[in-house]
Amino acid sequence: MAEAPGATFDAGAVFYETTPQVKHTFRLLNTTGRPVRVEEIRKSCTCTEATFDRNSVAPGESVNLTMVVQSQPTFRDWNVSSSLVTDDPVNPFWTCYLRFRTYPRAQFERPVVDLGRVKTTSTDLGDGMTTYLEVFEPAQGERRSRPDFDLNYPPTLIVERDAEPIVDLLDSGRVRRLRYPIHLGVASATAHQLTTGTQTACLVVRTAAGLNLSTTATWTSHTPILAAPSNLSFGIVHVDGERVSRKFVLRANDGQPFRILAVTSDSPTVSLGVSPDVMKQPATSHTVELAYHRGAPSPKFPGGQIVVQTDRPEMPSLQLPWSAVAP
Repeated sequence: MAEAPGATFDAGAVFYETTPQVKHTFRLLNTTGRPVRVEEIRKSCTCTEATFDRNSVAPGESVNLTMVVQSQPTFRDWNVSSSLVTDDPVNPFWTCYLRFRTYPRAQFERPVVDLGRVKTTSTDLGDGMTTYLEVFEPAQGERRSRPDFDLNYPPTLIVERDAEPIVDLLDSGRVRRLRYPIHLGVASATAHQLTTGTQTACLVVRTAAGLNLSTTATWTSHTPILAAPSNLSFGIVHVDGERVSRKFVLRANDGQPFRILAVTSDSPTVSLGVSPDVMKQPATSHTVELAYHRGAPSPKFPGGQIVVQTDRPEMPSLQLPWSAVAP
């Protein structure tokens, strides 16, 4: 049986920044020995526009099939097909394949960076991870100037970057890749929530050309001491001079007894409601009672930080935010 007319074209490396569309025209020769009528066209992807220039093809004549593919600004291999459906009883489908690989101007090497298990008392990069901001450009010609970009991230992350990239070649030397190392770590939990579990934070890169890229850092945090609740609310305090008490519990997450050495507040309106000598006894759990005393005048939404000092060398102090409503 004779093979159906068809063809494959490899467009190679395509840079989306300069070539958002990939176009190619295939010339299909009627080798069936009989007249053939093209009845319709079928495409493998909605990203493709496909057209042909004639409905009837005599033996030895050709029909032109043009494919236009709308690519995307991602690092991706494409293999898109279009088929002419004919009335040929032996080989009704005449199929053409358009292949290429797209390169964005830049991307993060990984959309998600897993930092693993992190002690929340760490204050440096420690056992953090390195990801890469990858920049792609044609290998022909001079290397482009270093792209200007700013890093934006929440205070839960520690971020450092190297000024010089690692340079290599891809696609048989046709593409130059510049990999800028970015080192990620988790900031100390003394300035953030004292929680154990999966945490996430987003790192965003903004370039001078207006390109926004992001990657998500995820980690499992482990703190030696847990606070419940991690945010202390005194609720609504209606009357000047009114006194409201609330309790929170500090628990050793690793089961090791600890002592509370001191509990202080950044506001004179919040004071310790029990004798500090009680909490200085070693225990795996301590209940702390605090009192809020509404002053006159009072802000509508008072709040601040409670600082607890412990005898745990890996967590000598921790902070607990407090709030109230004073209508």
